[in-house]
Amino acid sequence: MGLRHSTVCAALIATLLGCGTPAAEAPGKGDVRPVVRSNVQSADYVGSAKCVDCHRDVAERFFASPMRRMTRSADGLQTAAPFAGETFTLGQDAASMFTRDQIRFMRLDSQRKGTSFWRVTKVIGGRTREDFAGVRVAGPMDRSAPTGTERILPVSYLKFNQRYRYKGYSVMTPERNELRPGSNWRTTCIFCHNTVPAFVTSYGLLHGPGAPKYQGSVSFLLPKERVPLLRVTDPAGLEDAISDELARLGSKSTAPSETAQLSEVIQATRKHFGQGQLVELGIGCESCHGGGREHAANPAGARMSFGFESTFARETLQSEQPLSAAQAETRACARCHTVLFSAYEHSWEQRASAKRGGGSHINSGEARDFLLGGCQSEMSCSSCHDPHARDKPGLLTRMRGAQGVQLCTGCHQQYAAPDARRAHALHQDAQASCVDCHMVKKNMGLTYELTSYHRIGSPTDAARLYGDRPIECAGCHGTYTVEQMAGALEKWLPGRVDRKRLARLYGALDQNVLIATLQRGKSHERATAAGMAKSTGLRAAVPALVQVLEDPIPLVRLFALDAIGALIGASVPVDEHAPGPELAAATREFLRGRGATGVK
Repeated sequence: MGLRHSTVCAALIATLLGCGTPAAEAPGKGDVRPVVRSNVQSADYVGSAKCVDCHRDVAERFFASPMRRMTRSADGLQTAAPFAGETFTLGQDAASMFTRDQIRFMRLDSQRKGTSFWRVTKVIGGRTREDFAGVRVAGPMDRSAPTGTERILPVSYLKFNQRYRYKGYSVMTPERNELRPGSNWRTTCIFCHNTVPAFVTSYGLLHGPGAPKYQGSVSFLLPKERVPLLRVTDPAGLEDAISDELARLGSKSTAPSETAQLSEVIQATRKHFGQGQLVELGIGCESCHGGGREHAANPAGARMSFGFESTFARETLQSEQPLSAAQAETRACARCHTVLFSAYEHSWEQRASAKRGGGSHINSGEARDFLLGGCQSEMSCSSCHDPHARDKPGLLTRMRGAQGVQLCTGCHQQYAAPDARRAHALHQDAQASCVDCHMVKKNMGLTYELTSYHRIGSPTDAARLYGDRPIECAGCHGTYTVEQMAGALEKWLPGRVDRKRLARLYGALDQNVLIATLQRGKSHERATAAGMAKSTGLRAAVPALVQVLEDPIPLVRLFALDAIGALIGASVPVDEHAPGPELAAATREFLRGRGATGVK
C-alpha cells in the first residue's frame, strides 16, 4: 500500500472499525523479520482456535460474525427458518418444512419425481438468507446417521421478510416450474463457504489455460492483465506439495509432467475432496490470513501474510511486479467474492461475461469488481469494511459522507478543500461523498435493495454512459429525461455528449431515463432501474414496473414487485413465484382495483 494512503487511512480505519491502528501492527520500514515461508499447504494450517489466545478480542468478534457462520452443522442449531410445518409451492410441486425430535426435514412432493424426504444437515449463510443442504432419507422416522450425497435443497428462507423462496431465484437463473434437489454440496459450495488450504484452490492458476474445472477454484474471472501469476520456482518442491495433497485424498501421482500432475490433483480433488479435508467448517481466520502454523509457533519471527507464500511458487502481477499489500488483501477476499454468474450472458460495461472484462451485477462479486477499478493498488476491502465482524451500524452510511471524503482525499489531496470538491463534482454540497458518484448503488443486493457497484469509475465513462442503462446519475435524479441528463453531463463533457447514441439506447431524448430502461433494458438493467425508481420515489414508473414482471429472470421480477409495493405503499398480494404473465396479470388486477392510473 502506498505510504501516503496508508498513513492517512490508518487512524480513520481504526476509528471506523473499532480496532487497533493497522500501522502500529505492520512491520516498519526497517523491519527485517522474515515472512512465513509456507502458508498455503494443508500442513500449514492449524485452525482458528489457535488464534484465540493472542487475538482474543478480534477472534470473539469474528466468531460471532455472519462470515464465520457461513456454513454450520444443522444438528442442535437454532435457525431463523421455523421448520414448523410450513408449505412452499412452485408450480405443481410443494416443499414442506418440519421438525421431528429436533431434527429438521424437508419433504418434496414432485409431480414428476414423486415424494422424497430430506434430512437437513447443513445451514448455509444466515445474515439475510438461510440455504440448506441435506441427505435423502427413508422418511421422517428415519433417525439413522446421515449418509449419502449432501445436496443443496431447493428452498431458502429469507430472514428479512420471513418468507421461503425458491433457492435458484437468488441469482440470474431462468424460470423454473418444479422443485428438485440441487447440486452436490461437496463439489459446489464447499470451497467458498468453508476454510480450505490456498494451495488446493490455486491448482488452476498454477496449471494455466486448459486446467480441468473443479469446485471453487480460484480463477478471479479477471482480464488477463489483472490475474495474479503463480510462478513455479522449484518444480521438485511443487511435485512434493502435489504428492502431499494427493495422499490426503487417498491417491498418489503417476503423471510424468508438472502440468499433468496438476491435472491429476485437480481430478482427485473434484472426486474426493470433502468435509474431512477442510481446515474447518465455515470461514475461519486462515481463510484470509493463510496457514498459521509457523506464526503460531513463532509469532515474532513469522508474521502472517495475505499473499501466497511457499517454497515452490512466487505470486506476482502479470508485469512480474509483486502485489502491493492492498492487492494481496483484496485478492484474499476475491477468492470467494468474485461472482460473475456465467449462466447470464451480460455484465456491466456492455461486455459478455465470457470476455471477463465486465462487472458483476449481483451480490458477492464486489472484490473482483474492485480489482477492475482504478484504486485497487492503494485501497483494500478493509478500507471501508470490517473484515472481522458485521459492519457497525451506520458505518457504510458514514462512508457516503464526510468520512468517505476523508478516505478518498488521502490520495486525491487536490480535492481535500471543499471548494475544490465542489468544482470537481459540480454539486453544491461539499460534504457529498465521492462514493455517491464513483461507486453508484446499482447492483442487486440480497434484500431487494441496490448495493454499491465496486468497480470504481465515473458515470461519464463512455462504456457506462453509452453501454449501460440507466445513466448512473438517475440513482439520485430519478425524474430526469435523457435530454435533461445529457445537459447535466455536459458540465463534465462539454460538447462531447453523443445524443444520437443516447437516443438509440433509450428510444428518444424526451423519455425518462428509468422508465425507458424498464421498458427497453436488459434484465440486469431493469432490476437496477426498479431499485432506483423505488429509492427516488418515482411513482410514474409503476406501469413500466408491471411490464418487468414478465421478464424471463425471476430475480428481476422480484425487484420490480418490491419496488411496486414500496411506491404504492402497500404489499402486492400475489404469488411472487407465479409464471411471469400470471404474476403481471394478478398485479394489474390488484392495481386497477386500487384506482392506479396508467396500468393497462
